Amino acid sequence: MGMYQRLSTHNTVYDPNQGRDNDEFLELAKKCLTADIYLTSVNALSETGEMVNIDGTGNRIAGSLFGHRKVYFIVGTNKIEPDLDKAIWRARNIAAPKNAKKYDLSTPCVIKGDRCYDCAGPERICNAMIIYMKKMDDVDDVKIILIDERLGF
Repeated sequence: MGMYQRLSTHNTVYDPNQGRDNDEFLELAKKCLTADIYLTSVNALSETGEMVNIDGTGNRIAGSLFGHRKVYFIVGTNKIEPDLDKAIWRARNIAAPKNAKKYDLSTPCVIKGDRCYDCAGPERICNAMIIYMKKMDDVDDVKIILIDERLGF
């Protein structure tokens, strides 16, 4: 979506994906945790109201839960599933393998290209999964921005 390029012209923006190496990634990820406003997405959104995220480092999950005045989840309609079970299935079997492939990892889901194998390999990026059921108590404002397009995995 080019969010970093658009927002950084008039704002201070911390985006770990702008890091050139792992150290810079971690430095930027930590700065994200102290921002007043946090932008992220989810791997799946159920029609029953739950959202599901899988994370390897924990920065996206941690950042979405605590410490910000406002959290915005920007979600494409391709991530909508009828219920929580299907949302979890989507996060594990569609989003996570595609994300692992994006980083050119040697995991079974990338090599075989069809589903999650619940692997234990060193390059596994499915280290935590969270189910958001409602807004966290100490976050002032949470918005889900649903965009009628296919966005991300």
